[in-house]
Amino acid sequence: MKIIIGADHGGYNAKEKHKSILQAQGYEILDAGAHHYDEQDDFPDFVSQAVALFRQYPASKIILWCRSGIGVSLSANRHPDIYCGLGFNVQQLIRATSHNHLNALALASDYLSLDLQQELINAFLTQKPINEEKYLRRLQKINHLS
Repeated sequence: MKIIIGADHGGYNAKEKHKSILQAQGYEILDAGAHHYDEQDDFPDFVSQAVALFRQYPASKIILWCRSGIGVSLSANRHPDIYCGLGFNVQQLIRATSHNHLNALALASDYLSLDLQQELINAFLTQKPINEEKYLRRLQKINHLS
């Protein structure tokens, strides 16, 4: 599976740590940046690059970092067919991924330990969406919001 990762300066160090772990686990990593630490960079730029990669590889998943996780989540969800959730608890993330068909995960580098981030990443990557009618119906309604 291809994993697309991206982060601004606030999530850069976490992204780099998890990039190595994911590669060791056998995932193919597509890094949307940042490729170096730059305190003046902006998270929407890296989210847009991650989404562009996702358009090329729609079976992939996206993992994004910023200090709070909120900025990358807001930016990602502005793109059609991107369902990004902010992970903070493994059980919450399992439900969000299975019920809401998350294809993107936002993580808060300032508020989550690296160990918890890895637990959340593992849950996100292994949880499958439930294709029951009620969950699919809700996604259709989301897709028609303006």
